[in-house]
Amino acid sequence: MFFFSGYSVYAAAGSLDPTFGTGGKVAFGSPVIPSTVLLQSTGKIDVVAGFDNTAMATESFGVVRDRPNGLLDTSFGGQGVSLAASTNFINSPNSAGVQPDDKIVVAGEAQSADGTLSEFAVARFNANVGLDSSFGTGGKVTTNFVGVQAGGVSNPAKLVLVQTDGKILVIGTASKCAKCVHNTAWARYTSNGRLDPTFGSGGTQLTNIFGGSPNAVAELSNGDFLRVAGSVIAQFSSSGRSGRP
Repeated sequence: MFFFSGYSVYAAAGSLDPTFGTGGKVAFGSPVIPSTVLLQSTGKIDVVAGFDNTAMATESFGVVRDRPNGLLDTSFGGQGVSLAASTNFINSPNSAGVQPDDKIVVAGEAQSADGTLSEFAVARFNANVGLDSSFGTGGKVTTNFVGVQAGGVSNPAKLVLVQTDGKILVIGTASKCAKCVHNTAWARYTSNGRLDPTFGSGGTQLTNIFGGSPNAVAELSNGDFLRVAGSVIAQFSSSGRSGRP
């Protein structure tokens, strides 16, 4: 059984909700690193986390599901947990989103043990259990912006946005070495996990980093995107080909 450190639910007045978990809190052991909390349309709660030392990898993507009362939902993944990994080394989830059909999209970074490979990693989990086989290959897809390098390569996905049309936008950074210039890296996937040829160049785009690592993204009503990085807000077209700080 795998566990994460814990989280709390607060009542409207700001105090812990005594009807949730134990005194408003759910606490577990380690070694798990939570990154995102999602709310399903059913009221169930998904906690996305990195799970250390699984049978798949040194670190794997993981989704833990709790019922609205904070109890583990064992109907999800058998033990309330579903896992995924794109490499047998580090797979760190950094962001997640939930689709209107309650499928869960998780984005992060997949690394090789020798440090020569780092790439965007995206996985989609079914609303009920397990990876969604209709997405990518077996529910997973990876995208590499910098190739295989001698070491120090960095290519983490930081943000994921499920667009209103069902396409999936993933944003992160890309650098060929620890001291190399970092760029903002974009990838957009169709609903089946293929790179969207209408976005950027064949589904990907590298742009000036404009303020640092991206930490928020939003879709505008006209289909354009606002990306926040540090103190800089930049607007990009829906095709990813133009932007301005």
